[in-house]
Amino acid sequence: MTRAQDPCGSTEQDYEPLMELTNQTVPCDKTLLWSKTNELVHEYAWVQRELFTLENTLLGYMADGLRWCGDPGSPEMNYQSCPDRRTDCSNNSVSVFWNTVSKRFAEDACGVVHVLLNGSVHNTFDERRYSFLCILFASVSTASW
Repeated sequence: MTRAQDPCGSTEQDYEPLMELTNQTVPCDKTLLWSKTNELVHEYAWVQRELFTLENTLLGYMADGLRWCGDPGSPEMNYQSCPDRRTDCSNNSVSVFWNTVSKRFAEDACGVVHVLLNGSVHNTFDERRYSFLCILFASVSTASW
């Protein structure tokens, strides 16, 4: 992240240098996308062994469970107190990071792509609830048609 000052001003471009340093591909037919099923999807991927979630890649593994943001009063990263992505700002460092690497993970997928969603969530297919997956599917699938 290049702008450590603004905790709500992260952009995909902030993570481009990191994206350029890594290139981990998942074999065709082995990609598993998920939303709102964190524990279940990782148990399933562990049992299935041949499916890969984003958290099985280098960047996903390293960032899984971490929180960080910029600090206006310091050039250092803040790991203690960051804005909540749901209530304070959507352009926080962690959300932008996961959106960026998720998009790349989905774009790199080939063959059959497996998806695990939480069917117990009210309005399961409400595009606002799964807006990122909807955008992801639209951007990736239309590019391959």
